[in-house]
Amino acid sequence: MGDLRALANIRKRLRMLYGEPYGLTICSTPGAGTVATIYIPFDPIPPKGGSDVV
Repeated sequence: MGDLRALANIRKRLRMLYGEPYGLTICSTPGAGTVATIYIPFDPIPPKGGSDVV
C-alpha cells in the first residue's frame, strides 16, 4: 500500500510543478508487465556554439 501512495505523491507533485496535462500514468497487464510513463514538458536548450540543431 505504501508504494501506491508514493506513486500517487509523485503524480501529484508533477502536476503541481508542470500543470494538469502532465504527470505519471501506470498501466499493468497481468502476465505481460507494467508500463510507467512520466509526462513532462519538453523545453529544448540550444547547444553551445549557436547551432539550432537539438
